[in-house]
Amino acid sequence: MTTLSTSQQFQPGQPLLRRPKHSGNVRAAYALQRATVYGGVRIVGDRHDSSFLFFEPLFTDITVNPGYTIADLGVDVRVDRALTVFVRANNITDTTYDAVLGYPGLPRTIKINLSSQLPSSYSIAVNEAISRYNNEHLSLHFERTTGNADIKIEKGVGTYLAISGFPGDDGNPFNTIKLNSMFIGNSNNNGFTNYVATIISHEIGHCIGFRHTDYVDRSFSCGGQSMKESAADYQAQSAASPAAARR
Repeated sequence: MTTLSTSQQFQPGQPLLRRPKHSGNVRAAYALQRATVYGGVRIVGDRHDSSFLFFEPLFTDITVNPGYTIADLGVDVRVDRALTVFVRANNITDTTYDAVLGYPGLPRTIKINLSSQLPSSYSIAVNEAISRYNNEHLSLHFERTTGNADIKIEKGVGTYLAISGFPGDDGNPFNTIKLNSMFIGNSNNNGFTNYVATIISHEIGHCIGFRHTDYVDRSFSCGGQSMKESAADYQAQSAASPAAARR
């Protein structure tokens, strides 16, 4: 890392602040009959920068802000002559960078939607679960959507309370959470909202890669038979039984 005093920085021949020597964009698109798929890569090299928090001559606060590369993807689908639906995914590699020193770039955004087959009271719980994660200021940002989503919350049927899975080899989150509303129930009071929000938060955690602390015997947190979570047939699945959830 290079540091300069402000008097050194603002001299002829010194690099301009926040202006990389090398930068560029590459974009490509592929058009089908009704859809266009496109992607882009932006490359920004190292550049001199400053937070301008201190004054000369006490501190030397001109430094080098590291370069970065980010990638975006998008799809446009023409539904009819008057309507086109588009989906955007920014910073798909979840690169951490400061566009300006001290101001981190947007993290990867995970979009979540809720099936209309689930009770309307679950909508507030989804918002609460998303808020809990965003309040932790993670390197991931979560957002509610009514369209295409990274994680879809759907109605489930079976002997479980809720079920989801773990990220795939491509690093993307598991794309489905199933909530068994027959076991979970339905109510509009705050206690019930927090209860459902906790279930959803639990399953979102699995979708982005969190495992149980009792992974060697997942029956403690999820009920059911004793099962080591790292076993091959459970690599992409996590379930919670009604009995476990009520304990």
